[in-house]
Amino acid sequence: MSITRFFLFLVLIHPIFLNSQIQKDTLSKINTIENNIGISKFYLKLDKLQMDSLSKVKILHIGDSHIQPNNFTGKIRELLQLKYGNGGRGMVFPYQLARTLGPKDYSFKSTISWKNSWIVHPQKKFPIGLAGIGVCASKNEGSFECLFGSDSLPNYLSNYTLFYSFTGGQGEIRNNLSNYSKKVHLINGFDTLQGNFTSLQRKMKFTFKGFLNFHGLYVENDQKGVVYSSFGVAGARYQDYLKNELFFQEIPLLKLDLLIVSLGTNEAYSKSFDSLSFYNDVDLFLSRIKEQLPNCEILITLPSEHYKIIDSLPVANLRVFKVHKILRELSVKHNCAVWDLFKAMGGTGSMLKWKEEKLVNPDLLHFYKKGYQLQGKLFYDALMSVRVLKK
Repeated sequence: MSITRFFLFLVLIHPIFLNSQIQKDTLSKINTIENNIGISKFYLKLDKLQMDSLSKVKILHIGDSHIQPNNFTGKIRELLQLKYGNGGRGMVFPYQLARTLGPKDYSFKSTISWKNSWIVHPQKKFPIGLAGIGVCASKNEGSFECLFGSDSLPNYLSNYTLFYSFTGGQGEIRNNLSNYSKKVHLINGFDTLQGNFTSLQRKMKFTFKGFLNFHGLYVENDQKGVVYSSFGVAGARYQDYLKNELFFQEIPLLKLDLLIVSLGTNEAYSKSFDSLSFYNDVDLFLSRIKEQLPNCEILITLPSEHYKIIDSLPVANLRVFKVHKILRELSVKHNCAVWDLFKAMGGTGSMLKWKEEKLVNPDLLHFYKKGYQLQGKLFYDALMSVRVLKK
């Protein structure tokens, strides 16, 4: 019997995993934020928000396929906004126009079709912005609409910033509903269009001439609270974000208080994983973020346990521990907080246990919606359980 299969055998017979319910008392003891001093300013800003001395706290959560559908991040957003107020939906992207899975609380439609491009593809077809996925108009004239729904809280908006560019650099764009629109912040290959509304809205329509590249849309309302943006790209790794220069050029405009990074699963899943290359990628990524966002704190999440199906049997992917080790080392170097999803789920064998509870996809890598929502609740509980008021 191989070492990995012997490890799997031990997992399956261990009594904690024969229980019919997830061990909530166990989870509460291991579900914590490590080095929470690294996000102490973020906690202070939440306190100021509650004391009405601050109007917005802004968060961006980026990652891979675990983040893209918004099930994990949607639960975190819901819980934070219920406690601290809904400051707006934040950054959104037209996943429907890119013909891929995305959040369900807003939707886009257009009079034309769109081409898509991803940061994980070796050949980028056109510029890609913050979202890690880009769409380009198939015709040099058209329009698109964005309609906002709700998670648990309604998403109305009072102002917006559209991030975009035009292939060839030439084009015109306007918002048909706002009381004014104008172009600002022409920076190295992208532009923004900003506007506001005299009353809260749930829908916007843009018309354009030229081959428009849509990078992202940022929306807020006129209420105090948390703005929690999230983007995920299926298959994404740290090196993919590093190769997307517009990500680092556009992110400062969000004026973030906290960046949450959920990457590392795809590196661990790859047979060609190289520890030194991964270390260098993460190190450079964090260095560039701190350079572009000197006032923003960073929280890194560690990947969950996952398995590969070999000869119809689940075999634990032990490379994930190498990823954990490197991410922890670099979190110390760059003073980032850490949330360990592996531990929060219950540790060794937890993915199999979660599958018993019908929370995990048969691939033993991805989760069903309720599994991601449970992760979101665990993350929120960890974030709220330990508070640091001063460095």
